[in-house]
Formats: sequence, structure tokens, C-alpha cells
Amino acid sequence: MSVKYTLALRGNPGDTSVEKKYYAQATSVGEINLKRLSSEISSSSVLSESDVLMVLNKLAKTVNQHLSKGRIVRFDNFGSFCISLKSDGVEKPEEFDTILLRSAKVIFRPNPDTKKMLNNLEFEKI
Repeated sequence: MSVKYTLALRGNPGDTSVEKKYYAQATSVGEINLKRLSSEISSSSVLSESDVLMVLNKLAKTVNQHLSKGRIVRFDNFGSFCISLKSDGVEKPEEFDTILLRSAKVIFRPNPDTKKMLNNLEFEKI
């Protein structure tokens, strides 16, 4: 199985005078939800699908709680999640106010096994 991609024509937002170029863009070929994941996990374990689904739902809730407290959430065999902030800048630290915070997002950092998987992907243009 390979990762599907298309080409998208994009300009440079920092320099609109530069000619637009084509860039690869990953294309999803479907999605999988927690119910399906729980079914797949339960089929290869002694746990029932409802037990796995309950654990996955609790996992998502618990991860969000820890991220909201500023903790890094590390899945040893997958990677880690943490919060990243975007703000306007100031000249001096004492000038900073939380009103300058523009957004927060979750960052994922893959572990070595996940990085290896990413480095060994096959690609197919659609």
C-alpha cells in the first residue's frame, strides 16, 4: 500500500511576485474511527470490542487533560504530543500579555520506529 498524493499549485505568501510552483499534497483515501480501531484491536486480542472502545475513548479524554495542564504525553512505541503556542512578539518580557497569544495547537513528534515508517513510505500520484 502506498501514500497517495496530488500536485497543488501554490504561491509564496512571503513574496507574491514569485511564480507559483507545484507541490505534492497527501491525499486521504478514507478514514478510520475509534469503533473500527477497537474492532481491529479486539480481533487480535482477548479484549472485547466494547472494552477496547471504552479504553480508547478514555485515552483520548485523558490525553487532552494532560495536554491542557502543559504536560508532554509520550506513547513509547509511537511518539509524543505537546502544546505549541503562537503569539505576537514584544520588545521586553514585561510588555507581554496573554492577549498577544493568537493560537495553540497540538504537535506530534514521532518516535524512531514511526520515523522509520515515514522514511520507508511508498508514494503514488493520483
